Amino acid sequence: MSFDLTLFTSTFVTLLVILDPPGAIPIFLALTGPLSAKQKAAAARRASLVALGVIASFALFGQRILDYLHISLPALQGAGGLLLLIVALQLLTGSESEQMADAGVNVALVPLGTPLLAGPGAIVATMLAVQGADDLGGYLAVGLALVTALLVVYLVFRFASPLARLLKDSGIVLLTRIAGLLLSAIAVQMIADSVIAFANGGGATCGRADRRPSLVGWGRHEGWLVAVPRCPGRPLGILRPGVRAGPGPRLGPVASPRVVATYGGVVPDTTVVPTENVLILSCPDQRGIVATVTALLFENGANIEESQQFLDARTDQFFMRIRFSVEIGGAGAPWWRELFAPVATTYGMDWSIRDAATPYRALVMVSRFGHCLNDLLFRWRSGALNMDIPAVVSNHRDLEPLVASYGIPFHHVPVTADTKPQAEEVLRRIVGEHDVDLVVLARYMQVLSDDLTRDLSGRVINIHHSFLPSFKGAKPYHQAFARGVKRVGATAHYVTADLDEGPIIEQDVVRVDHRMTPDDLVRAGEEVESRVLARAVRWHCESRVLLNGDRTVVFS
Repeated sequence: MSFDLTLFTSTFVTLLVILDPPGAIPIFLALTGPLSAKQKAAAARRASLVALGVIASFALFGQRILDYLHISLPALQGAGGLLLLIVALQLLTGSESEQMADAGVNVALVPLGTPLLAGPGAIVATMLAVQGADDLGGYLAVGLALVTALLVVYLVFRFASPLARLLKDSGIVLLTRIAGLLLSAIAVQMIADSVIAFANGGGATCGRADRRPSLVGWGRHEGWLVAVPRCPGRPLGILRPGVRAGPGPRLGPVASPRVVATYGGVVPDTTVVPTENVLILSCPDQRGIVATVTALLFENGANIEESQQFLDARTDQFFMRIRFSVEIGGAGAPWWRELFAPVATTYGMDWSIRDAATPYRALVMVSRFGHCLNDLLFRWRSGALNMDIPAVVSNHRDLEPLVASYGIPFHHVPVTADTKPQAEEVLRRIVGEHDVDLVVLARYMQVLSDDLTRDLSGRVINIHHSFLPSFKGAKPYHQAFARGVKRVGATAHYVTADLDEGPIIEQDVVRVDHRMTPDDLVRAGEEVESRVLARAVRWHCESRVLLNGDRTVVFS
């Protein structure tokens, strides 16, 4: 758990803008004009505490309360606007003085505490911030942001009394009328927003009997995959981090969730997308595997979108990949794993079921050559790879500015013959801290130890030129030029203890000729290396690669 400083900052700034302490001073002075200095201080304190209690309660239980009472967020917004309008009319007509004198510090409850401070804007902003928190550190960030914002409000109100003494009675009267006008404008705007939300279909809610989850599924809208609510009156929620539309969900560069809508309402022209999972398996071949697997999926409401299989007659090993979808609101990957486990045990399968939209967390390692890293970062940012890059590790600092430009943490881990064990311990810690699924050696010019390659078996992809074993060592392209090669190629493979001899995932070549210089060969080699590594990473992150001893089965 780590404190989410970004979430704290964004929530604090948002609340401060919505609460607008300087703009609320005239209203505070108008409402507390007849009160003594002591009563004004008590009103400031009580209003802040009331607002804190109301907003915090809605942040924790707000959606449940609204669902249970059959209330939409636009309705809450409209009610708050009407209440503020009543207070504003009293300020404009001057009929508030006698009431305020009798009410004492009760003005701190209504309308100061709520709905002026704890209004729909602050309530909904906090509810969405809580939805954006991923762990305890995020929840603490939202809570601290709320407390800090209301502390600022209290201090502004607390020291507003000197202004009241300066204005005297006539100034207070004038300020009261101005405050009434401002409060009327705020109230009318809230009511107008509420009416617009209702007109757009945002005021409808589900019946109380509907106790199903509010999320229907994922929908595509303007290039983004968005959360679609079961009930139109509920907030749309948040964008999944980095997910863009395309032939299938693809993960892009967004590091944190983005709000789809401040208030409820269905996004126009949104097409609901069923949840997709990918099943991959391998086992000794025997009759009935395909029939058993597909029947299990069919009988439990799954629709097979794509199916590929292969029998290796040499080893009598059977391989299969199935991408299947489930109905809106259907079970997720954990439920399917539990359902499939007995079948896997019966057939002795190596298998996995994964949500197709869940990104692989890929740690990229690089030395000084940046072409493969740059290509991967660009493809990731453009949403072409179903992966997230939590960090980049390098034994040099040359590429740190490139990594920083993408907003990705950069870890400099120097490696020498004497420090290699310590460096690998640091690498292990980084892999664990970031919950890494895949390590990509994007021209990382260090050899991993046998222990590390065994621990990360099937999870490390390397790229190198395809001149081995003819041209080993430094400057292989220059050696190839001296020998007059006609083709330049690259190989992407899983890393094993046998250097550069792990199971091959992808290879490609490009033709060259006698007119090309050594630098031309290097550029041609860099291009083919980038393409080959990107394809290997994409296939791995789409669960298309299965290990078959010293070989691979690639359902491309």
